[in-house]
Order: sequence, then structure tokens, then C-alpha cells
Amino acid sequence: MNRIVDLLVTDLRYLVNDLSKDEGLICPSLYDTAQVIRMAPPEEGIWSAMDWLRDQQQPEGGWGKLDLPRIRDISTLAAVLALHQHGMRARDRA
Repeated sequence: MNRIVDLLVTDLRYLVNDLSKDEGLICPSLYDTAQVIRMAPPEEGIWSAMDWLRDQQQPEGGWGKLDLPRIRDISTLAAVLALHQHGMRARDRA
């Protein structure tokens, strides 16, 4: 059973890494990433996800696309909650 889980996790990692390549229509989700960090942190740790989440912050301070205000508000709220809950590093708190 563990072998099957390991294979599925490996396949999912490759899939996520390829989401935005070749002009794909799907990209990693700010909201989903923030919620996973908050509610189901991966066993291997949250730091790569926290770095990615922090790197997605827009220059004016929010997360997400300016032309999608409702989605942007939800993404920003989720990101702020994840950073507040787990932001132990100075760069996360900033």
C-alpha cells in the first residue's frame, strides 16, 4: 500500500510542477496552497510552500489577479492567515 501512495504522490508532484508550462490553463492555486499549509501541512514541511506563497504577493500587498476582486480577496485572506499561523521566519512576518 505504501508503494502505491508513494507513486501517487510522485505523480502528483510532477503534475503540479507542470501545471503552468506550455500555456496551460491550470496553475497552482494561492487559496488551495494557503489552506493546505493551514489545515493539512505536508509531513516534509511547509517551508517550500510558504516561500512560494510569499513570492506570489503582489507589489501592493495582496495576492491574486487585480481583475478578479472576489477571488483576490479570498486568496489574500487565506495567504495572510497561513502566514500569520506559520510565519516564524522574519521574511514571512514581513
